Amino acid sequence: IVRGSFMGTLPLSGKAYAPVRRFIRLRRAPLCGSMGENKGGIGMGKAIIYLADGTEECEALLCADLLRRAGAEVVLAAVGGRWEIVSSHGVAIRADALAEEADIAGTDLLVLPGGWPGTKHLEDCPAVQEAVLAFAAAGKPIAAICAAPSILGHLGLLKGRRATAFPSFRDQLVGAILTEGDVVRDGPFLTA
Repeated sequence: IVRGSFMGTLPLSGKAYAPVRRFIRLRRAPLCGSMGENKGGIGMGKAIIYLADGTEECEALLCADLLRRAGAEVVLAAVGGRWEIVSSHGVAIRADALAEEADIAGTDLLVLPGGWPGTKHLEDCPAVQEAVLAFAAAGKPIAAICAAPSILGHLGLLKGRRATAFPSFRDQLVGAILTEGDVVRDGPFLTA
C-alpha cells in the first residue's frame, strides 16, 4: 500500500515534474483568505485529493507529498465506495477517506489528478461534482491535472478562462481560452 511521504528520495527535476513544482510555488501563499495554524507554518490549510481506479499515481501522490511537505493537511479521498484504488499503472493506493464521506467544510483546495479511466470515474462521482461546483461558486482553488481539466470544462466552469490540459483533452475544455503553458492559473482554477 502506497501512503504518506514515500517519494522523499525521488528527484523533482525534468520537464515531467514542472507542473508539480509550479503548483507548489503557487501554493506558498495561503490557499485562500485567512488560514488556521498548521505545523508547516506557511498557511497551507487543508487539501482533498480525489482518487479513482485509473488515476495517474504520480499526479496524485506527488501533489500529496509536496503539499504535506509544505505543511498542508492532505486527505486522499477515493471514489466508488472503496478505500483502495488501483492506479493507471497498477499501483494499489489506500485512501484516507471515501469521497462520498469526505468533509469539504474547512477544506481550502481540491485536487483532481488525471489518468485514464480515473478522470472519467472522478467526473462520474456525484460527490466530486458537488465539491467542485461548491468550490467554484465560493471562488476556492481547484487544481486539475492532465485529463482532469476536462471535468471543469464539461461543467462549464472554464468559459472565458485561460486553461490547459493534456493535448488530447484540450478540445474538452468547453469555452476555455486554451494556453500552451505547463501550468495555467486563472481565478480559482489551476490547470496543468
